[in-house]
Amino acid sequence: MATINNLFVSVFITKRGDDYIATDGGWIDSGLYECEVDWKALGFKKIGAFYIENLCIEKTNAKGHVFYFKRINKLELLPNIVFDLANFINAVVSSSNIKFTADREEITFRKNVRGFMIQKFGNERFEYDKPLSESNPIRFNAIERSKDGVKLINFVSGSNSSYYANSLCRSNTNFQMVIPLHGKYNIKRTITLLDDRKPSVINSPQVQTYYNFLMDNRTEENRVILWSQKSEFANAV
Repeated sequence: MATINNLFVSVFITKRGDDYIATDGGWIDSGLYECEVDWKALGFKKIGAFYIENLCIEKTNAKGHVFYFKRINKLELLPNIVFDLANFINAVVSSSNIKFTADREEITFRKNVRGFMIQKFGNERFEYDKPLSESNPIRFNAIERSKDGVKLINFVSGSNSSYYANSLCRSNTNFQMVIPLHGKYNIKRTITLLDDRKPSVINSPQVQTYYNFLMDNRTEENRVILWSQKSEFANAV
């Protein structure tokens, strides 16, 4: 699992008594991921609250650094806590590298897509820029709730490769963060709608790493649709 600044996530495993412990080794706090985490910032507060409350990520001070960890006493469940901790590390490190400044191109694209969806599906079918629930602060560009389940939609765009990569990473991170909650919220599908109007941006090396990962992990439940092929959108939702 690679972070947005092209560093691989490391998880360390140790056994103490009957417990198996997966930890970040203090790498986030020690700066080995080349990021500065401001836990007082609103974005990091949301990320921290999500993992602490929903995935039971714990922390402790040792050897002068903060260690983030999960523990389990059944060996067969060890991959689960490694997966949870790896996603936590990736979310924290990747988010710390995102410039949370508005990009006019992304804002304009969101407005255009929203206008298209209202014209195509009416005003009542989707909720826009809303969190999954009051207890879960993660927001999505559009949410459809029906008796068949919930569909989550994110729009990805950017005026240059840096903004586009940030938009794509933010979308991927939000979708990854709700994977453990699919059953709780009856999430049936996630959809990433990609702005492909600027080939030089979407095909840039900075974007391609994340774009290829997204495309390689497409499934019927995790759809990827290009804006130039938005006619497929109606079938996806």
